[in-house]
This record gives sequence, C-alpha cells and structure tokens, in this order.
Amino acid sequence: MPDLHITIAIPGSWDAHVCDANCDCPRALARTQTAIDAARVEDGREPRPLSKRLHAMRHATPDPEWFDVVSFQAQQLEDLAALQHRDTTAGTQAADWAATQDAADAATPTQRRDMLRDAIAATVRDLERAELLPVTHEYVHDPRAEISRVYAGTQVFAAEMTGKLDTPAAHYVVTTSDEVDDDAATERFTTDLNAVRAWLLAWACAPRH
Repeated sequence: MPDLHITIAIPGSWDAHVCDANCDCPRALARTQTAIDAARVEDGREPRPLSKRLHAMRHATPDPEWFDVVSFQAQQLEDLAALQHRDTTAGTQAADWAATQDAADAATPTQRRDMLRDAIAATVRDLERAELLPVTHEYVHDPRAEISRVYAGTQVFAAEMTGKLDTPAAHYVVTTSDEVDDDAATERFTTDLNAVRAWLLAWACAPRH
C-alpha cells in the first residue's frame, strides 16, 4: 500500500489530525459507512458515500466552508479505506479458505458424512432455483447407506464417504452412472467438498440426449 498521509485541519482550530497507514480513521469510516448504508437501504434508498452526505449538509450549521473541508477530507479517507480494503481482501480470503480447510480436516467421519449430505442437498436446491436440472429430476438421500443420489432421466449422480464411519473415511467418492448401462459408471475421489459441489454442477449442466 502507498505511504499515504492525510492531514485534517479545520479552519479556526489549533489542532490538526494526521491520518497515516496505522490510523484507525479509515476503519472507523468503514464502520460508519456500513451503518449509513444499512439505514438508507432500510428506508428504501440507495447507499450514499459519507463525503456526499457531508457536502449535502453544507448549508446547515456550522458554516458551509466547514462542511466543504470535512467532506473533502472524508473523500480522501474513503479513498484510503478503499486502498486498504483492496490490499487486505486477498489475504483475508486466503485466511478464510485455510480456516475452512483446517475445520474440514479436523472433522470426524460422522461430521464429514453430514457435511457431504448437507452440501448435496443445498447444491440441488440452488440448481433447482437456477432451473439447471430437468423438471423430472429427483434427489434421494439413503440414511441407511448414507448415499445421496440425484436422478436425471436414466443418469445418476451419487455421493458418499469411503470406508465406514468407525474407520478413517476422509475421502468423498462421487459416482456418475447410467441406470441402463452400469459399465458406463465413473468414479472420482476427493477430500475437498467444494470439488464435490463443482462435479455436481458440471453433471447437472451437461447436455443430455
């Protein structure tokens, strides 16, 4: 991030505040802006930057010049906050992904089984909303065998855990088959639940004859 310093000096005031990379002003501004946006959305209006809100108040008290200065400084703080957000977003996303992976690795076989079942059910609901599955499709979860199946015509997408619940079962196994031709079945193995979701999406969107 560039070495950016902003000095806020209000005419008639002896004190000037200097914002630098370590200042909390941009974060405080972001929190304030979030509250403002939420209030406007609640009222059915579009969110508006703090700088424009301040400038719109320039004919109030105190003098217009005060609001001109403050709204200009607020605009600079908004720009600084945008720079900070841009530089930290990538790191935050990586940290979130790592935390998700750590949680998945630490899950018990039973928890991983439940995560798989919930992921398939949620993905099917999203595909239904997007109308990416045939109208005649069917989703069935077999609680005894712990297999989630999605039927589309004669084609079947099945997802389950490898091994048994009382033995290490870290992998998910996805099978795609045709009820007419069992020899056409294919299997994929993964420890990444996101891969299972992606395979279901690709299977649902594949052309069918």
